[in-house]
Amino acid sequence: MRMKGRTERAEGQFIEIWRRFKRNKAAVAGLVVFSFVVLMALSADLFFNYEEDVIRQNAMERFQPPSAEHLLGTDQYGRDMLARIVYGARMSLLISLSVTVMSTLPGLVVGFIAGYFGGKLDSILMRICDMFMAIPALLMAITIVAALGPSVTNLIIALSISGIPSTARFTRSMVLRLRGEEFVESARAVGTSDFRIMYRHIFPNIVSLTIVNATLSLGSMILASAGLSFIGLGVKPPAPEWGAMLSNARNYFTDHPSLLLIPGAAILITVLSVNLLGDGLRDALDPKTK
Repeated sequence: MRMKGRTERAEGQFIEIWRRFKRNKAAVAGLVVFSFVVLMALSADLFFNYEEDVIRQNAMERFQPPSAEHLLGTDQYGRDMLARIVYGARMSLLISLSVTVMSTLPGLVVGFIAGYFGGKLDSILMRICDMFMAIPALLMAITIVAALGPSVTNLIIALSISGIPSTARFTRSMVLRLRGEEFVESARAVGTSDFRIMYRHIFPNIVSLTIVNATLSLGSMILASAGLSFIGLGVKPPAPEWGAMLSNARNYFTDHPSLLLIPGAAILITVLSVNLLGDGLRDALDPKTK
């Protein structure tokens, strides 16, 4: 009976959040566009052959205009642009989602420990974060990738490390605000353990803002991964990635601008949809911000 009541309350909360979210038309549009990008990336194998359409070079079909066979034309190596954009979406989302998770989870733990226990431990952890934040995140990522060598794995590691300090500070600020609330003091007064207080009383109150922060950082990670690939420190060719496609098309912009505009539009649309989705989630999960 108790479990049923919790389930009904959770369903009611979800319905209320969805109702508030639907009021924001821009956020709904962002959700639709981003869902389409994710679906396109997941179903790429159903429509294109990776070896034939994405990797294989064909000098006889270079710079083909849009046609029934190649809906977005072909690039300087005769490869299908639509296929490379679709597989590039898979690569960009894989990198950005991995970085978001790998920077959010450690940052959440560090911020929780620093904010809840305070004292010298808080000072030590925050000074370490300050050291990392003194260097611009993108510059730090460039340094790490340059030291480890350009690859997808190293790119994910570098961007994750650069994103942990900001997440830790964000989490710490929320934990500090909640640590002195009456319900936390009451739980501590009856002998509740620190772990249980953090897990059962504090975490549920910050999970929504953590989701919003992670969603908004996802767009930044898409831009960062594209930027590093653009300068040759990310995905190696011939693997498709939007930033690398931009870099490879620079020399052909005058005669074939579509080679630059298409991946640029893909980055713009995806990042814009993620930011609109994040803004909508922020208003829906925390209506007090309105």
